[in-house]
Amino acid sequence: MPGIGGMVIFRLQGGAIVQDMTINEIAGICNVEERTVQLWAKKTGEIISSVAEIISSAGHGKPAAFTLPETIAIIKAGGRSSAGGDDRLPAP
Repeated sequence: MPGIGGMVIFRLQGGAIVQDMTINEIAGICNVEERTVQLWAKKTGEIISSVAEIISSAGHGKPAAFTLPETIAIIKAGGRSSAGGDDRLPAP
């Protein structure tokens, strides 16, 4: 689970706890390499400043943890639908 100094990061989204996602986790659900998601995140960071800030502060053992809206924006930057309407996403 993503965390900072051993502390796990969670968010409250619509009454449910939603864990922030790392590049590795996004790559896993999209069935692509981590480098591919890094490129999507970089592209997203050009539009959404919070994504650029997360990328620049990550590294050296500290994973980039993206919120749900940021994760969806990154996946969309890769040309993939977050709503499951894109046939390129693998079946669950």
